Amino acid sequence: LTGDADAIKTLTDAIGFAFKRDGEDFIHPASLIVLSAEGKISRYLYGVGYLPFDVQMALVEASEGRVGPTINRLLRFCFAYDPKGQTYALEVTKIAGGVVTLVGAGFLMYLIFSAKRKPPHV
Repeated sequence: LTGDADAIKTLTDAIGFAFKRDGEDFIHPASLIVLSAEGKISRYLYGVGYLPFDVQMALVEASEGRVGPTINRLLRFCFAYDPKGQTYALEVTKIAGGVVTLVGAGFLMYLIFSAKRKPPHV
């Protein structure tokens, strides 16, 4: 980050980014801060290396409210941010619930439509 001291202090205070001076150097955590179009912080990604998937999902979350590719909506359903592990994790429970719901709806449709096709017994 470059600029005058006042501008840097204003920005770092606004986003909650802490640093301290150590001689000519600055000590600070390595992080990527993703902002929404409204300027609100959407996600902090910590570390010096970021998985492309984590960056993509953070950007998808930041762009919430905008129309995006269908695959992004599916990915947001299947993955959620895990603050403890500081990465995106697969939501097995959501996926299993979705599969069970689809199978149940399919079976119900089968029962409804197969009953209408059979002639009544006399």
